[in-house]
Amino acid sequence: MQCKNHPQLTAKDRCAGCAETFCENCLVTVHGRSYCGACKVMALRSRGPAVVETRTRVCPEAREALVLAVVATFCCCWAPFVAPWAIVKAYKAKQVLSERPQLMGKTMATIAMVIAGVELVVCATLLLVFLVGYARQ
Repeated sequence: MQCKNHPQLTAKDRCAGCAETFCENCLVTVHGRSYCGACKVMALRSRGPAVVETRTRVCPEAREALVLAVVATFCCCWAPFVAPWAIVKAYKAKQVLSERPQLMGKTMATIAMVIAGVELVVCATLLLVFLVGYARQ
């Protein structure tokens, strides 16, 4: 982990407000929690934690992408249609996760992309085998 402000330095902790990683020079302790420069102002004004969302919330797009990828795996006839949808959902989930680092689900989105990608390769291979077999007749 690297500091958001100083990429050459190793991060000490995450900010309790924005969940970004910072080195010890960038963090300040307010009410027993570590905050970055921007979030410490919110913490001082509210006299409480500035956390809006905790890191235990899963990105809904990542969850939907994984469900679609699993559906594509078990419903083979729908795989050519559902797998690309899962890939698009997973890509959108990764965009949301990069904008909102306090959410979890990056691994879930990656797994959805891999499963859906493999499913598309399997479908393409089966189609190719079918066409080659049909052409030989």
